[in-house]
Amino acid sequence: MSEMASATTPNADGSSDAGWFPVDFDVARNAVHFLPLSAALVETSAFIDSRLAADFAAATVVPLDQLPSLPCVLDPVWLWHTSFCGSTLMARMLHLTPYSVALREPLLLRRWSDAQRAGIDTRAAQRTLLPWLSRPWSPGGKVLIKPTHAALNIALQVMSVFPTSRGVILLSSLEDFLLSHLKKTRETLEKIPVLADRALRASGFVERLPDAALAPPDPLCGAALQWAAQREVIVDWLTRDASRIRVLRWEQVRLDLVSAAAGAASWLQLGVPMDLLQAHVSVCAGVHAKAPERAFTVEVAQREAGWLRGHHGDQLALAQRWAERRLLPFMREAAITL
Repeated sequence: MSEMASATTPNADGSSDAGWFPVDFDVARNAVHFLPLSAALVETSAFIDSRLAADFAAATVVPLDQLPSLPCVLDPVWLWHTSFCGSTLMARMLHLTPYSVALREPLLLRRWSDAQRAGIDTRAAQRTLLPWLSRPWSPGGKVLIKPTHAALNIALQVMSVFPTSRGVILLSSLEDFLLSHLKKTRETLEKIPVLADRALRASGFVERLPDAALAPPDPLCGAALQWAAQREVIVDWLTRDASRIRVLRWEQVRLDLVSAAAGAASWLQLGVPMDLLQAHVSVCAGVHAKAPERAFTVEVAQREAGWLRGHHGDQLALAQRWAERRLLPFMREAAITL
C-alpha cells in the first residue's frame, strides 16, 4: 500500500475522473484508499467491495483532512434493499451507460455502517466522500449507489448529504426471504445471527420483543428475525424521509422486469430512452445477476423455489409459524405491510 499521500495526488490526476475511485475508508486512521478503476470493471463486477478484482494493497492512501471538498455535479440516486430481494439484478438493469452507472455495494458505505454500529460518528467523512463517490462517469450521466443491506442503519444519514436526491428500496416477502436461505451455504447461514443483531441494534424493535424471539431455534427462524428487524429499521427511516423513496417489492418486480426497471428509472430521473432500457433489461433478464457468464431467468428461479417448497416444506412452515408467533405480534403494522 502506498504511503499516506497528499491530496494533490487525486486532485491532480483524478478529482474530475470517476475512475480514480475511493475503494476503501480506514475509520481508525481517517484515511481514504484510492485505486484506478475502469468503467468496464465497475460494470462487470458483481460488487465493488472487498470482492472486487483489484489490488487493494496498491491503493494510494490520502488523509481525509487533505482531501479537497468537491462540488456535486449531479446528485446520486440510491438503490436500498434488504437481503435476497433481487437488488443485484435491479442494479444491473439500471446500469446503462452513458446514462447511468450503478455502484454495487461500495466499501465506504459498509465501513460507515460498521462505525455507526460501534458508536463512531463518520458524518464528516460522508459529507466529504459522497461527492467523490458520485462523480459522473460520462457527461450528464447519473450515478446510482446500491449500498450493502447492512448499511440500512445509515440510510437517513447519507441521504441527508443530498437533500433532493431520490431513491428506491427493494424488499422481499417473508416467504421469499426464507426460501433464499434454504439454498445458502453453511458459511452464509452462520452469518445470520450477526446480521439479525445488526438490524436489531439499529431500531427500537429489540425492546419490544420477548426473550424467546431473540433465541431462534434454527437458522431459518434466525433469518425470519433478520427479515423483521430490517423492516423495522426501514420504517424508522421512512417515517422521516418517505417523500424521496419509492418502495419496490420483489414479488411484483419479478412479474414484469421491464415495467419495474422503467418505473424505477423514471422515478430516479435517469433519462434512459425506453427502447434502450427495454433491450438492456432483456439481456439482464437472461443471465445470473451475480455471475453474468451463467444463463439464468426469473422463471428458473421460480422453479427452484417450487422445488425448495416441495423438499423443505416442513422446515419452511415451522419458520413461518415461529415468526407469526414470536415476531409479527410485536412488529408495527407499517413494517409488516411495507
